Amino acid sequence: MFQAKRRFDGDLGCEWAKDNSLQEKFDYLSEDCDFYAVRHWFLKCASSPAFEIFFEKESLKEYIDKKVLAGDGIEIWGIIEDQLNYINAKMPDENGLIPIKGCAY
Repeated sequence: MFQAKRRFDGDLGCEWAKDNSLQEKFDYLSEDCDFYAVRHWFLKCASSPAFEIFFEKESLKEYIDKKVLAGDGIEIWGIIEDQLNYINAKMPDENGLIPIKGCAY
């Protein structure tokens, strides 16, 4: 199950809500995609989103576990020949909470 630690101690005015839909959405992606294109939005960072390409779903899962922190947004396109699977979600923290208002986006 995807869960990340918060990158900051306080909530800095954010409102947090319970949401663990990232795992459900991730399970929806097909295992046999030709590749996965990822756009990673950072909650607390003055930079553009990061773009990554993965050829295996397991490598994508490792990236999410290691690089995506609580509150970060992630968009994933799974490409299979002429078909497209798309998911997007925010990463929950260790308690299953995500920021909903008062943050970067």
